[in-house]
Amino acid sequence: ADRTMKGAAVGPLAVALAVLFLGWVFGRDRFRCYERGLSRRRAREFSLLYDEISELTYSATQVFVNGSYSGTKMKLRVRAQRGEIWCAAKVQVMDDRLVELRDQIAERIANKMLHDLRAGSPVPWMSGVVFLPEGLQFRRKMGFPVEMLPYGEIRETRSDQGVFYLFSKTEPKAVISRPVDSTNFFPGYRVMAALQKEAASRRPGLPAL
Repeated sequence: ADRTMKGAAVGPLAVALAVLFLGWVFGRDRFRCYERGLSRRRAREFSLLYDEISELTYSATQVFVNGSYSGTKMKLRVRAQRGEIWCAAKVQVMDDRLVELRDQIAERIANKMLHDLRAGSPVPWMSGVVFLPEGLQFRRKMGFPVEMLPYGEIRETRSDQGVFYLFSKTEPKAVISRPVDSTNFFPGYRVMAALQKEAASRRPGLPAL
């Protein structure tokens, strides 16, 4: 690994186990997790620190052949200014350890997104969706006009068959629908949840007597 990675103790047991699990899956294309970052070795070894990662893409798709389950395709890609690291495999049994790694990276990216947003900067999320200090800016579909939904007006969110749906309090149908394997879906979902919680905690003042 890079010098920044060497000497770093292996992190919590879940991450340490993920190193062994992924190393077994990918063989010579070694994908390893450390306390402060990731590395992948193909022709050469390349590593990224968690703190420099700005994009995360993750998917886990179940595969069926003639109606019978044949495995799950798992993909994880992280990107920083210096480059990217990705891994992909088909496994028979889903393992929560890659999900834990995904969530660890997503939390770090979400914290950066919240920092930029609270500094007053717009923060892009998925295609056509942007976090603004006052609400969520979005287009329902390509070519549709730009709209803005205050965070306190979000009624609910749900995911179904690999698609994320967001509902407002004023409409019965979802106003936003995007694939959950969109880049930075998982960090952005954390940001949205935090903003919804903040909006809910701001109660209107009592009416004047």
